[in-house]
Amino acid sequence: MSDQNVLTDDVRLARAEGLVASEVNGETVVLSIESGHFYHLNATGSRIWSHVDAPMTFGDLCAAMRAQFAVEADQCRRDVTEFVDKMIAQGLLERV
Repeated sequence: MSDQNVLTDDVRLARAEGLVASEVNGETVVLSIESGHFYHLNATGSRIWSHVDAPMTFGDLCAAMRAQFAVEADQCRRDVTEFVDKMIAQGLLERV
């Protein structure tokens, strides 16, 4: 992985454009207008999605998630990194 793809605390994240999302029973369904694909986010993924309703740094996102869940800082960072990387790869989140 190149250094430009590493999620450091100062990397700003935002929802990609062209998405429609709706909460259903505490989980989120996201539709990409461009691709026509639906994405189902579990409760934790939905929480991350709600935090990036406005651009925020990766460090702030990790801090917000850690404040909501009883999890060690390193584990939280690994889990959030994995989720955000997948969301970027699928075109749902982007670096801004």
